[in-house]
Amino acid sequence: MRPVIEISTTVMAVVLLLNITSVSLAGTWPPAEITISPETPTDADSLTITITGEWGSSCVPVNPVTSQFSQTIAVTAAPIGEICLTVITPYTLEVELAPLSEGAYTIEYYVDEGGPFPSLLATLNFNVTSSVLFSDGFESGDTSLWSFQEPPPNGP
Repeated sequence: MRPVIEISTTVMAVVLLLNITSVSLAGTWPPAEITISPETPTDADSLTITITGEWGSSCVPVNPVTSQFSQTIAVTAAPIGEICLTVITPYTLEVELAPLSEGAYTIEYYVDEGGPFPSLLATLNFNVTSSVLFSDGFESGDTSLWSFQEPPPNGP
């Protein structure tokens, strides 16, 4: 009888290992990618965030919601649907943002499937630069003070 117990224990251990592996692999799939437009934004540019990915069912993430805390912008979407086909489905999400102040930012893309915490699928780091080239107080293209005048001659 002892060999049966060892086999049952081994089978249970393999099943448990497979369950743990499937949970840990869930964080690496499905793939997603974040891009921004313009690629090198200034503090005068509106920003478009585009998220592309593949989802494991026909009920892809939709209705992205953004929130910002300091220099981190979180985009969260959720798959919606009651009857979903098990098929890899490409999807695209777009979010428009008002101009951001100069600095370094991180975009984090989350999918909320109704569990205790949304899953982080992708991140992107980028910089927003100043749209002002010179801080001399003159409007761009103003050359009014760039003219040269000869000094008056000394004496009559």
